[in-house]
Amino acid sequence: MNPIGELLDTGNFIIYEEGDQENPIWKSFYFLTDTLLSVMKYGWNLVTRVEWRLTSWKSVNDPSTGIFSYGIGNREVILSRS
Repeated sequence: MNPIGELLDTGNFIIYEEGDQENPIWKSFYFLTDTLLSVMKYGWNLVTRVEWRLTSWKSVNDPSTGIFSYGIGNREVILSRS
């Protein structure tokens, strides 16, 4: 296994197996934080049941997941605090 990381012109950082850029192992745009760009996925994938939602930072100096999140449910917009 020879993983390669690449920062695309869109700002998306992807990791893929050498020679297989079409099927990335990981995409930064799939893990939203406090910023939403027009090319990012947001909401639900009804086939895979994957959900993409915005989450707050823990603090200004700590970008790990904070207590607030914002997403789109199956039929509603959800603002939650954990």
